[in-house]
Amino acid sequence: MDLPHSVQEDADIFRFKMSQSMMDELFRFAKIHQYEDRDTFKESWATWTSDMEEMISQETDRLRSLHYRGDIVAKMFKSTKYYFCNKSMAETNPVKRKAYDEPNRELLDLMDAFVVSVYTIPPKHGFSQFCTLYAKDEGDLKLKKMFKNRHYRIVREHAK
Repeated sequence: MDLPHSVQEDADIFRFKMSQSMMDELFRFAKIHQYEDRDTFKESWATWTSDMEEMISQETDRLRSLHYRGDIVAKMFKSTKYYFCNKSMAETNPVKRKAYDEPNRELLDLMDAFVVSVYTIPPKHGFSQFCTLYAKDEGDLKLKKMFKNRHYRIVREHAK
């Protein structure tokens, strides 16, 4: 969605991102000098910044045009030293989400009816009474969580 030009100019930027080409160069530098001690790393940084002076100047101009007020070279150094050096190059596989186990609708209705009748007592005691009355296992953590959630929702609804 394109915003009108005047709205775009007035929008505040909270995270100033460097260009992808600069990020690639910083990452490359970080991986080369990743295991150097602090003093050697700073010396390598000074050499690299003098070698990359033109690119750093272009990035500085770009960020200044976006109204960045901080020290750009210090921002680059911190990104390199504390982010890119510690970033792993290994591919990570996304964790597959477990399938949602839908609770039994009859059980939920039973809980709701019970909670409505005893919503003034604490959920801990209400759950004990529910388990005793309906022969449910008090050690079932999933059932306990479900009961407390239903209790919270009903109490909140009655408070309105």
